[in-house]
Amino acid sequence: MEISELLKYEVPESLVSELRKKGYSKLTAIQELAIKSDLFEGQSLVISAPTNTGKTFIAELAIINAAVFRKLSKTFYLLPLKALAEEKFNDFQDKYSDWGLQVAISTGERSEFDAELDNYDVILATYEKLLTLLIRYPNLIEQIGVVIFDELQNIADPYRGVNIELLLSMLITQGKADLQIIALSATTPNANEIADWLRADLVTSSIREVELREGIAYTGDKSVKFHELDINKGDFIFKEYNTGKISIERNFDINSFDFIIPLSNSEQIIIFVSKREEAEQLATRFSEHMESSKTDSYLREMELRIDPTPTTIRLSRCLQNGVGFHHAGLLSSEKEVVERAFFKGDISIICATTTLAAGVNTPAKNIVFRSHQFWGGDLPVVHYKNMAGRAGRIFHHDDFGRSILFAANEKDLRALWNRYIEAVLEPIESQILKYGEFGLPLLIILSFFNCKKINEILSAIENTFFGYKYAGTEDVIRKAFEKSILKEIQFLNENNFLDLSDDVVEMAEIGRCCVAELISPLTAITFLEGLTKVNDNLEAYPDLIETIICLICNTYDARSSLLYARNRKKLSKYARNNIHKYVVYERDQELLLRSIFTTQMLLEWIDGISYNELKI
Repeated sequence: MEISELLKYEVPESLVSELRKKGYSKLTAIQELAIKSDLFEGQSLVISAPTNTGKTFIAELAIINAAVFRKLSKTFYLLPLKALAEEKFNDFQDKYSDWGLQVAISTGERSEFDAELDNYDVILATYEKLLTLLIRYPNLIEQIGVVIFDELQNIADPYRGVNIELLLSMLITQGKADLQIIALSATTPNANEIADWLRADLVTSSIREVELREGIAYTGDKSVKFHELDINKGDFIFKEYNTGKISIERNFDINSFDFIIPLSNSEQIIIFVSKREEAEQLATRFSEHMESSKTDSYLREMELRIDPTPTTIRLSRCLQNGVGFHHAGLLSSEKEVVERAFFKGDISIICATTTLAAGVNTPAKNIVFRSHQFWGGDLPVVHYKNMAGRAGRIFHHDDFGRSILFAANEKDLRALWNRYIEAVLEPIESQILKYGEFGLPLLIILSFFNCKKINEILSAIENTFFGYKYAGTEDVIRKAFEKSILKEIQFLNENNFLDLSDDVVEMAEIGRCCVAELISPLTAITFLEGLTKVNDNLEAYPDLIETIICLICNTYDARSSLLYARNRKKLSKYARNNIHKYVVYERDQELLLRSIFTTQMLLEWIDGISYNELKI
């Protein structure tokens, strides 16, 4: 379908013309299917298609349509990360501000628009921020006409999935009758179940717009035979995503500097590594062998926006020669410069940790994994597929992209091929049964769904994806789950988060505080116990700042954010000698050391050490 055919659906001609200028000429297959599935008539849709097929533009079409035909309603575009919301906010302002679209952003770090959201057509937000807004301002749900839900597979996230599921349950049960949900996800085996739960139509495709050669570069000295092909050192054996064809690119020695540097003159490359130090060192090595690039404007921008640090200086030297690095230790402004320079083709190589894999718009012709080992173990298949899917730039005339792993012998070649290349993604599953602590979700249900009785709580849970999926299961499973819910309600009652009398449930003040701040009751209990100890014997804690920070680090909600401890022997000795400083003592030795290490990092930061000097 030609881009001009959007005029038939009353997409303004000025926008169609502007889209042409930005490189759009034809709609992709999945975009055409979405339009034919009544996208412009307000039909809710689950869009399940491979990475880099144009799913985001479907969301943009829904936003444009809503801005023209649903002037009294708001559109929320939900993303998993604050950085992605920021990127999308800037992108929408660039694309649509001249047309008149009023764009706002609302995240944990950006609240300046929150008091006047009524004045905006579309609000970019994280999942949790919309959940918080709906809890604090229940009437807001009546103003929402469209919700774009990006990266739907996050329902399966063990930490965030339950709250995401509750948010979607709120929207489909409490939202306007004509609420349109556009849920975007990479290929999902059970997308039909999710669509049915969300009362949406499924729009799916297994075809990539740009072919993906997903394979392994062989680095061993001994030739091997695999899939009836003779493979020699420097060969790249791959399987095409669309056709399933297995073939070889001979002498594609991407493990060699002498090969990568000339290749980068015509093909952009992202190299994923496990550690930030490795990303910087590798980028520096590349830059020493490359010529200066057209990056003067980015270097001047960094001089104006960023106070120089050792990391900034190293990054500037790399950028000067067309190379960047990207990791969690960079300032957000530094990351943004690297991402933008790469997207515009002004740098050709990025050496990055997995922070670049979180959805930021940096596709490349080649995605290279220096190792399949990340975070002390094998890279999960779902993360690999997401990262590999960045290969091949749609609308940039790439005929194919490559995703490249390395194997040095036949055993590794076969193992990696079976684990990653031939892998099939698992279905998205609700995390409600697996969730370690169900107190906060219960309090959210009580708060938002205005439940007064236990049977009303159970009915509200039936509207979740868990309830949809397990409604027809055996009585023994349902009864076991109901028993666990009743046990959790009793725990919340005994600890004063709610009042329970004759099956009637009322939220207590501390329960409301947990919901408002989205903190677990277990965290609240830890705070109350710790602060009571401090208050009762204040003179026993002369290093009060360290005591309070360590208390925070030992809460249930902080565990997933704790830094991994270094110098473990030294930390263990510090813990033994300073046990008197702690009001909560974590018996798990690993969590104890991580909490102490995180506390020390925060104290150094408070004392004025620069972010880039922190030895995280």
